[in-house]
Amino acid sequence: MKRKGISRMIIGFLVIIFGIVWFVVNKSEDVIVGDIIPVSVDGEYCYGRVQVATSDAPYNVEEHIKILINNNEVSGTKKGNQSGPDMTNGYEGTLTGIKEGDNLELVYSYVVEGSANKELELYTFSLNELQKNRYVLKEENGMLVPDKTNPPSIILYPSETCYN
Repeated sequence: MKRKGISRMIIGFLVIIFGIVWFVVNKSEDVIVGDIIPVSVDGEYCYGRVQVATSDAPYNVEEHIKILINNNEVSGTKKGNQSGPDMTNGYEGTLTGIKEGDNLELVYSYVVEGSANKELELYTFSLNELQKNRYVLKEENGMLVPDKTNPPSIILYPSETCYN
């Protein structure tokens, strides 16, 4: 008789534990662990990337992008450094352009080794990352623009905390 009571208590206890585990697992399916969505402060978003040198990309690179989106107008900055020629002192410039849906078309204005330059850069925007669609560039009217005759390579900039 005592054994029956103890067995029922153990089975009841296991049923309760199983129910709690089932509830927790099924309730947490909506939450993706590690998927942190950054909070924008007044439309300001920050992204960064670090690239370790490889045989295909022979320079270490660290870049940070901060953009401000106001309606469909975009402004911001991009700065970084590269362990290659002409970039060891770093680079910094402004970004200006437009947002159409998830696409950003930005002009990056910067100075390298005393020479002013402009590049048209194309990005795909999301809260979690900024994706640069990196095309081979060609010069047009004094600015470097994407040559869309070949598909782009993709550079990902994960979101990061904004710093001043």
